[in-house]
Amino acid sequence: MAYIRERPSRFTQLSQAAARWTSRSRVLFGVLAAVIMAGLTGPHFDYSPGWQLIMSTAVTIVTFLIVQTSQNRAVTAMQIKLDELLKAVEGAKDRLAEIEELDEEQLERLHREYQANASSQRLED
Repeated sequence: MAYIRERPSRFTQLSQAAARWTSRSRVLFGVLAAVIMAGLTGPHFDYSPGWQLIMSTAVTIVTFLIVQTSQNRAVTAMQIKLDELLKAVEGAKDRLAEIEELDEEQLERLHREYQANASSQRLED
């Protein structure tokens, strides 16, 4: 399984960095503040269709950030728990501890390998 140590692609690194940055509570609060400020401008623009479009887009972005923040926290907590279990279980494959850093192709190769191992185990039983 040498590919586990391969460096993720630039796209994977960029998307992981963006997800980490946008899931910070400071970013969420900043976007929420911008939406509130934009909402207060509604009467000034007579709630025009353009203003409504901007507000709709902003609310969609806030919703996305809230969901992403929640998911990232849950996934991070679960990852920490799994890493701790890998350390505690004798004979566990600790080389999988950094699996979340792999890109899609590497994950798919690893998944196929584990599926093949599981299939061969079922055939032996």
